[in-house]
Amino acid sequence: GMTGAVVGYASIIIRLGSFSIPPLFGLIVDRSGSYDIAWIALALFILVGNIIFFISQALTNKHLSLNQ
Repeated sequence: GMTGAVVGYASIIIRLGSFSIPPLFGLIVDRSGSYDIAWIALALFILVGNIIFFISQALTNKHLSLNQ
């Protein structure tokens, strides 16, 4: 059902993040010479992800309430 699809997509996103973020973090540190910049970039990435999540939740809830 739909639950399986959602869990599957979430699992893909989590695995892609856990695979790609550490090398990108290291690349930022190597290029900038600063851990601060890498941590700020990571925090911004997480912030953008959360904003996208909350907007999609709001749109989904709005869509569901219109269909009732």
